[in-house]
Amino acid sequence: MSLVEVLSAAAVVVTGGYSARLGPVRLSSHNVPRDLVVAALAAFAAAIVDGRDRVDALAVRSIVVTERAASWMAAALVGAVLIFGMRAGTRCACGADQYGYVSQADLWASATLHVPVPLASAVPWPDA
Repeated sequence: MSLVEVLSAAAVVVTGGYSARLGPVRLSSHNVPRDLVVAALAAFAAAIVDGRDRVDALAVRSIVVTERAASWMAAALVGAVLIFGMRAGTRCACGADQYGYVSQADLWASATLHVPVPLASAVPWPDA
C-alpha cells in the first residue's frame, strides 16, 4: 500500500493529477502531500504489524529491484518528459534568447554569420 501511494504521488507530480476508471472503481488523485501522508501511515502500520525485520527485508529487496531497473526507469522518465514537453510546450521562439538561438542556428546553417541590414546603406554618414 505504501509503495502504491508513493507511485501515486509521483504520478501527480509528473502529470498534475490523474483520474481513471477501472470498471466500477474510480482511481484519482490531485494532492501530493495527502498521498505521501497515506504512504507514511501505511509504512508505519506495516512496521508495527509485521515487525521491523520484515520491513527491513522488504526495503532491501525493493532497493535491489530499483537498482536493477534504474536504467529502465530513467528511460521511462526521459520518455515521459519528452512526451510532456511535446504536448505542453510551445513551438515558437517567442523570447529574446530563443529568437537569438534560432537565428544564430539559421546563420550557421546558411554558412554565413553576416546579417544584411539594407537600412545601413541608406544613411548619410560614412561606414554605416
